[in-house]
Amino acid sequence: MKNVSDKNKRKNTSTISVIALLFGLAGLSVGVISLILPSTPSQQEGVRVTGIWFSESGDPFYLTSGSATEIPNLLIDFSANSGETIHFLYTGTALLDTSPYFGQPAQLQFQFVLDGNVFSSFTNLITPDMSGENFTVPITLAYTSDTISGLQHNITVRVYSGANDAAVYKNKLLVQTFST
Repeated sequence: MKNVSDKNKRKNTSTISVIALLFGLAGLSVGVISLILPSTPSQQEGVRVTGIWFSESGDPFYLTSGSATEIPNLLIDFSANSGETIHFLYTGTALLDTSPYFGQPAQLQFQFVLDGNVFSSFTNLITPDMSGENFTVPITLAYTSDTISGLQHNITVRVYSGANDAAVYKNKLLVQTFST
């Protein structure tokens, strides 16, 4: 009987050893992969986020053809020190009325407005392929600068609708400052 018991102990010990070896190899693999993958800016040495500001306006904002208007309730007051890099990000959703303009390009232009001055814009031409339907389009506008001087600023987003009546909703605006 003693022989069978010793064989079971050796078998259990071997099984535990193999499992421990597998966990060790998995941990070593994760370590090697983390060294190989590039680091993100927040992980880079000497770069740190110095400020984050966020504004959100979920209510639909309606535009008429040919109008350019700032999105209401989407304004950020922020501060930036000399030498900091500033990153601006806008995301939203546009809803176009395509019924009267089937097959014609619909122009939407999104602009960052810093301290009352337009300084960056994105134009999106959309050609609806269905008549009588509303057309939903996700929008993203980003801009990074290291040349904006001064301490206090405000930023918002202006929208221009060229050919169609439109609405924008789910509007989000983010400002981040970085120092090196």
